[in-house]
Amino acid sequence: MKSRPSAIKSPVRDAGIVTDRNDKAESPSVRLDISNTSLPGGKGRKLVSPFEPHSETIEARVSRSRSDKVTAPEKKITLFALRLAILEKAASGLGTLAFVWATVVLLGGFAATLEKEDFWVVSIILLTEGARIFSRSHELEWQHETTLISAPTLIGDAKWLSRRFHINGNNFILRRICGCFKHKKIQSPKINIREKNSAVENPDLLKRTWSLSRIQLVPYTGWLSISRNASQMLFWLQLVSALTCVALSLFRLASNDFGADSGSDIKNRNAALYIFYGLSLAEALLFLLEKAYWQWKIIVRKLLLQVNTEYGFTDSELPTVRRFFYDAYSQCVNGSVFDGLKMEFVSYSLELLQSSVADRQLTGARVLSTLVNKDEFAEDTLRAIVSVRDVMERLIEMLNLKNYQEQEIRRAAAEIISKLVKKDRNRVRVTAIAGSMESIASLLYDSKQIEIHSREYGDAYNYSVFSMLGLRILKSLAIEHENCAKIGSSRGLLPKIIGLTELNPNAPESQIKTAELALELMRMLAGSTGSTGKALRRGISEIVFTISNLRDVLHYREVTTHGLQILAIDTLTSLALEEEGRESIGGTGGVLRSLFSAFSMEGINITRGSGDDETRELVRKAGETLALLSLENKQNCRRMMSLKLPKNSRNLIASLISALDDPIRGFHAARILRNLCSYSEADYVELRKITATAAKVLKFVMEKRGEHQEAAIGLAAQIFKFITKSDFDCLFEEPGGITRRSLILELIKVFGRHPRPSKQFPSIRRFSMELLIGVMEMDRVAIISSLTMEMRSELEEALEAVMETTSELESYSTFSGSVGLSRHRLPISSLVQSAMDLLGD
Repeated sequence: MKSRPSAIKSPVRDAGIVTDRNDKAESPSVRLDISNTSLPGGKGRKLVSPFEPHSETIEARVSRSRSDKVTAPEKKITLFALRLAILEKAASGLGTLAFVWATVVLLGGFAATLEKEDFWVVSIILLTEGARIFSRSHELEWQHETTLISAPTLIGDAKWLSRRFHINGNNFILRRICGCFKHKKIQSPKINIREKNSAVENPDLLKRTWSLSRIQLVPYTGWLSISRNASQMLFWLQLVSALTCVALSLFRLASNDFGADSGSDIKNRNAALYIFYGLSLAEALLFLLEKAYWQWKIIVRKLLLQVNTEYGFTDSELPTVRRFFYDAYSQCVNGSVFDGLKMEFVSYSLELLQSSVADRQLTGARVLSTLVNKDEFAEDTLRAIVSVRDVMERLIEMLNLKNYQEQEIRRAAAEIISKLVKKDRNRVRVTAIAGSMESIASLLYDSKQIEIHSREYGDAYNYSVFSMLGLRILKSLAIEHENCAKIGSSRGLLPKIIGLTELNPNAPESQIKTAELALELMRMLAGSTGSTGKALRRGISEIVFTISNLRDVLHYREVTTHGLQILAIDTLTSLALEEEGRESIGGTGGVLRSLFSAFSMEGINITRGSGDDETRELVRKAGETLALLSLENKQNCRRMMSLKLPKNSRNLIASLISALDDPIRGFHAARILRNLCSYSEADYVELRKITATAAKVLKFVMEKRGEHQEAAIGLAAQIFKFITKSDFDCLFEEPGGITRRSLILELIKVFGRHPRPSKQFPSIRRFSMELLIGVMEMDRVAIISSLTMEMRSELEEALEAVMETTSELESYSTFSGSVGLSRHRLPISSLVQSAMDLLGD
């Protein structure tokens, strides 16, 4: 009978969501673990700034083998089976010898001379031993079969009988004897609850097939002939036979009266009887010793339960452990005593998984799912799984099971695959299976899919668990660049992923976690490099719900961390690498305002979340996204300039100018202001306010280093496009301020610190050249006259050195991996030539 799947594990617990509850009945707060937000999916490709080129190679991860190998718990079972088999074979050997001795020597040679008492004792012993041997040969078969339906064990049945016979004494026995001849509805005395529920859920199964636990072998005999009790009855038959043999053998040996032994025809008769009774006694005692050892290990020492606990199995897997023991014992008994030692639990579970019987498949999937989630057993289990291609194909096939009764086996298969694809070598094996992507995609349930599926199964199906498992699998696969292309080309998969990023107010914890996983996956896909990344970003941007869902995530404030907002901003940053993406983001209402709010910390409590580090990360990423959106996009610059900030706030330009002094937001604000100055179509009055910050920006040029200096030099070069000649002269005439000579000298030092294009600061030499040209065009005579001959010679040498070391790296402002995306309108060589011409003239 097909067992009803046990309760699906809580999606909240499986997803890693932690809820904080106090003693009072309050709504829980959600804390998301985003410790890996700096990496796409936590591992693999590192997420870097789009303004810097980076390598596309994946960091090598060295798998450390466990030096302290854990002994497999099933070794205890196979060793126990070996010892039992030795006792069993020894007893069987003595029994066979006693049987041959009795039939050939006693009944064949001394049948006529045997005393009547000895004749009947020998006959009874032979009959009882024959019954025992027959029952023994079939007992394991019944025990083996009953484990498929979680039937009580041999020991459990014995304990049950002892309890039942103890109740009500002789009255109970009398009622049972009478009840055997009453025709009534058969009902097992200890039917498993899961079995009963399965019958209710799947009535067709009962109509077409017999349940082994309910077959009545002999009609009108009540519970005595129910097939699930057959092994129990065989056990008692063996026990009674052995005890009878011991009693009769001891009785005859103790009496020591076998009749006269003086005639020639009865010579050696007594010796033959002594041998027979001795063999029978030894055989029966060995059998009883075997049973006593069995009872001791199973009942007292609880061997099977101990192994079940060591593996971390639940009670539903205990029949599987018991079945494994019976199979190991059968192999030791039927073949060599050492055959059972070759059995191990992983291969045994793989055989169950490949079975055509649904219950066996479920059992194998349960066991394998538990093993791959245990650190000490995961590596060996995964290695065994991938070594058999049929098992991999069967697991992929199980992902397509959608009936309610099959959801547990489907969940177990998904958990196994989610562990498999964490290993680099296994990802290729999974994706090489035909239809694997479609099968994995079937695990995802967005709101539309849930609506369709719930029409047939209602709300009992645990959609969030399968969605999270599917997203985890896809995240692991997306670490490989080639798999990102397969995910993007799979029909209907991208819309499903994007649909799972939808967040509603007061969303349950499982939906929040699902959205987080979907955002992590979408960030990985959008951050792909090369032509694959370009196609994925275009495909993601073309889905009409993408940007609006990301905007809703930016507005979401139901969690106590900024993790969801950071993931959404990372995705927007990757989409903004493409011109179409920048236009879609800027044209979606509320996105720019949300990004500016995050950048300026408006409406966000800085004390919330996991600390200042996370808040700084949010601010940094928001500023980076805004700088990218304003790059070479006149429409977005216009939208930003016309953006209305909340009341009692500075306007956009004033807010950005005030942020220049901030150590976190400063260089991002400088980048945004530079883009606004460079790509705004109209001559906005607000932009001219930037000229008031010229002295501050030049101070940053002189004092800052690295990316802060790069951004300050770029902004200073654009400021001089708006500054007047009088303001320019005043800028360098302030007492104790920056002079023309000191500015040129700092630019010479910049060229000296960066003799070649820098991957960390690819635009610093270009911006320095633009600034040099800007100040020389503003007042060339004053600039040249302020330079000594030595300084002028150094400047000329620096310009010549830049001309000799220019590269394509300096021709782009944004990068996807090592591929340049946004190309500058003028090559740096033209700028260098213009500067040299101005200096030479």
